[in-house]
Amino acid sequence: MDQHLLLFVTLAPTIFAIMLLPIPKQMKRVHRVVTLIGSIAIFAVSTRLWTAFNPDNPGFQFVDRIPWIPQFGISLHVGLDGISLFLVLLTTLLLPIVVLAAWSFDIEHIKGLHISFLLLTTGLIGTFVSLDLFFFYVFWEITLIPMYFIIGVWGGPRRIYAAVKFFIFTMVGSVLMLVAILYLAWFNHKLTPALGQWWMDGPGTARLRRLRARLRHQGTDLPVPHLAARRPR
Repeated sequence: MDQHLLLFVTLAPTIFAIMLLPIPKQMKRVHRVVTLIGSIAIFAVSTRLWTAFNPDNPGFQFVDRIPWIPQFGISLHVGLDGISLFLVLLTTLLLPIVVLAAWSFDIEHIKGLHISFLLLTTGLIGTFVSLDLFFFYVFWEITLIPMYFIIGVWGGPRRIYAAVKFFIFTMVGSVLMLVAILYLAWFNHKLTPALGQWWMDGPGTARLRRLRARLRHQGTDLPVPHLAARRPR
């Protein structure tokens, strides 16, 4: 029953985002209701991850793997450990809270805002649970696109400046991370050609994650965009 649960929780926000596409943008209340129902349903389903999680198992749980490019060892490979479990639950909990918090505001382009929220949720969950380095990078990039539009379209008075600064810093960092990922893929494949070189268990991948997190916290790219996006317009 739980075989594809984690993959469903990861992709469910995108499914609801696609459901919003045919709804006319003038029907704001319908967009709010559909997004709220979808976000509550996603959180409810994600609680199964908590109840079925075995804390005595040190390995990844709810592992699901769908091959994509087998000749390069690339697959949609997801799994959950004790740390990512809380991050996923926090993300799914925050989605309905954010939707409710913006409920009373008269927001322009509410359709685009809710689609951005849902796509951002998929990207965040994907980065937390991805065991494939290629898809980790894909999910990471997915988070940047809706964040850019949320800041630039629905942010505060300095939203354009903040969005441009956010784009420049994150794109430069993402390009450097892509170069590092390609090097690690080549390096790991050279050492262990029989293994999928994109699986996040090769030499240096944990170091790459820690370095990326450290650079993100030491940079000046996040304070300004987050302040500019502190309230909906």
